[in-house]
Amino acid sequence: SPLRFCSMRVRSLQQLLLLSLLLPSMVADPFSILAAGVVATGGGVFYAFKDKIKCHLYECCDKPYVKPDFEKMAEELKHLVYGQHIVQETLIPALRAHFLEKHQPSKPLVLSFHGATGSGKNHVSRIIANNIYQKGLGSVFVHHIVATAEFPDRTRMHEYQVELQKRLLASVSQCGRSLFIFDEVDKLPEQLLSSIKPFLDYYDNVKGVDFRNAVFIFLSNAGGDAISKSAIVHRSSGQPRTKLKVGDLERTVSEHVFNSPGGLKMSELISNHLIDHFVPFLPLEREHVRNCIVFYVSSRDATAASDASLMDEILSELQFYPAADPAFSSSGCKRVQQKSDVALYRWRARRKAKTDGEEKEEGHGHDHDEI
Repeated sequence: SPLRFCSMRVRSLQQLLLLSLLLPSMVADPFSILAAGVVATGGGVFYAFKDKIKCHLYECCDKPYVKPDFEKMAEELKHLVYGQHIVQETLIPALRAHFLEKHQPSKPLVLSFHGATGSGKNHVSRIIANNIYQKGLGSVFVHHIVATAEFPDRTRMHEYQVELQKRLLASVSQCGRSLFIFDEVDKLPEQLLSSIKPFLDYYDNVKGVDFRNAVFIFLSNAGGDAISKSAIVHRSSGQPRTKLKVGDLERTVSEHVFNSPGGLKMSELISNHLIDHFVPFLPLEREHVRNCIVFYVSSRDATAASDASLMDEILSELQFYPAADPAFSSSGCKRVQQKSDVALYRWRARRKAKTDGEEKEEGHGHDHDEI
């Protein structure tokens, strides 16, 4: 009938109008194409399952994409991080309490890693990310912020503060379980981090966004000298390294960082006690660096890794301090890969030369037999 025909035309126009409203977002979000198609065909049931469908196509802030595995994390910290018993003793309880306790956290978890270069700060951050997020550091919910790359100009402080606040608000509004790793905090402009103080404080929400489930990790070389001095004194006393505890170092580190140039100098994050744990990374000793060498060389050549003389050769090319008792590595495990690659090349060349020489001698032997 004419009336039914008009009704169908009106419905078609409504569907076209809805599609025209959705089209601008389709380029940015292909999921909208599916949504628009289903809506236009009258599939209202779609909305009951749209989140589940979307999570099959994109990373979502829920299982299986965000699924902490603290047993595996503890194993990796134990077997893949050398010489850092304080890190192992501190991190797992802190992260477990934040993620697994039934009650809502009262604030975001804020960890500050301190230690000399090569002691494992970035390595541990990677292990944390890999065991909380299915995609590890590649997750859209993990934000690795490098000071020298993102905040190079100290004259643009206000601009950086505004940008950083916007970035944090946008990220946590997308996923409350976001992880922020601030690298090279000792090179950040002073007071930049004070601009994010409200996000780390004891608030239910900031500008409508709840930050209490987020995790912030600061990585810094600041405090490394103080930690090294404590380690040297402890060693000279004859006590085992494992007797050093976080309580022996945390106050020293926080005071040193508060009074040293960098992102945490005179920071309200410290004076207002918003950093939950200062985690000291001890300087590595020879046995720890040797473990790094064996682990890396094993990944390149298992036979080479079993050659003790090669391991000694690589270790001898790295620097240790202090002069009176050179027990601690100046660069931790940071230069192990480069030194190992060169030594491995020489080792293979020696083996090849030896094999070629033996074959040549065998050839001469056969010549004499023929004569």
